[in-house]
Amino acid sequence: MKRGYQGYKLLGLCILLFTLALIGLPALLVRGCNWSGSSQDWQQQGPLVRLHLQTGQVVAMPLEEYLVGVVAAEMPAEFHPEALKAQAVAARTYALLRLTAASPQAENTPVHKPSDFDLSDDPENSQAWIPVSEMRRRWGTLTFSYNYRKIEEAVRDTAGEVVVYRGKLIDPVYCASCGGLGTEDASDVWGNDVPYLKGVPCRWDPPSQQQPVATVFAYDDFFRCLGIPDRAAPVGSGLGGLICILDRTVRGRVKDLKVAGEIFKATDLRKLLNLRSTDFTVKGVDGKVVFKTRGNGHAVGMCQWGAQGMALLGRNYKEILTYYYQGVQVVPYQDSML
Repeated sequence: MKRGYQGYKLLGLCILLFTLALIGLPALLVRGCNWSGSSQDWQQQGPLVRLHLQTGQVVAMPLEEYLVGVVAAEMPAEFHPEALKAQAVAARTYALLRLTAASPQAENTPVHKPSDFDLSDDPENSQAWIPVSEMRRRWGTLTFSYNYRKIEEAVRDTAGEVVVYRGKLIDPVYCASCGGLGTEDASDVWGNDVPYLKGVPCRWDPPSQQQPVATVFAYDDFFRCLGIPDRAAPVGSGLGGLICILDRTVRGRVKDLKVAGEIFKATDLRKLLNLRSTDFTVKGVDGKVVFKTRGNGHAVGMCQWGAQGMALLGRNYKEILTYYYQGVQVVPYQDSML
C-alpha cells in the first residue's frame, strides 16, 4: 500500500511537469517584445538591440538587458538608487530614439545607422556599455553581486519608462558633472535651440567635482593637437596673446576663442585637446600651456553628479528628470512617441 501511494505521487508529479512544459514553453516562445511580461522575465522585454562593440563584434540582446550594461558603464554603482533610475530612464529613451534612426535633436546631425547594428558601446557616438565580465573586473568579486543587483533593480523598477516632450521621445543628453556652475542651453553649446534642453542651476556636485583639474601641454604638442603650423613660443612665461577668449555662455563657460590667429569653438577645442569641459582658464607657465578645467562633459541635459545630489536630498527619479529636462513627462513607452 505504501509503495503504491508513492508510485501514484511520482506519476502525478510527472503529469504535472509535462503539463507545465506543454503549456509554458509555447507561451515563452510566442511572448512579444513588450513590457507586459512577468517580473521574472523583465530583462527579456523590449525590442532587440544590435550592439556594435569597439572590438568589431556585433551582439544582440533585448533592450532592458542592454540597459543594465549601459547604467553600469555610465554611472557609478555607488550612486543612490533614484539617481540610477533616472539614468536608466534617460538611457532607455536615448536608445529607443536611435533605434528608429531618428536625428538627434540636440546636436542636429542625422544618424546614419549601419544596416548591421543599431547602437555602439563607444561613448563618443553612442552610450557606453560594458558586459558582465567587465563589471566583475571593475567591481571585484566581493562587491559585484551587490552592485549588479542594485543596477538591475534600477532598470527593472523603471522598465518601459521613457522621457517625452509633447508626446514625443526627447534626445536625453547627459554629462558627468557641470562642476556646480549649472547646465547650459543646447543653443549655447551646439548652436541649435531645443525647448527641453535649457540651462538650470545645479549646486549639487560635490567639492571633488568642482575642484579645477590641470592639463598641461608643451607648445609643440599644443599646436600639433590643434592642427596649427609650428609657431614660435611666446617670449617669457606668459602666453603673449597666443590665446584670446572671445565669447562665453550665460553660465560663464568658454564659447569661442582665438588661438594663434585662428578662431575655434570651445567645444571643438575641448575635443581636440581632450579637455574635461569648456569651463576652463588657460595661461602660460614655465614655457607650457596650462588649462584648468572644472566639471566633466558638455554640461547639457542631466548632470549625473547633480542627479546624485538631488537623490541624496530625497528627490525621486521623476523629479530629477523633469528638473534637468524642461517641460517633459516620464511615461510608459508607446510606438506613437517616435
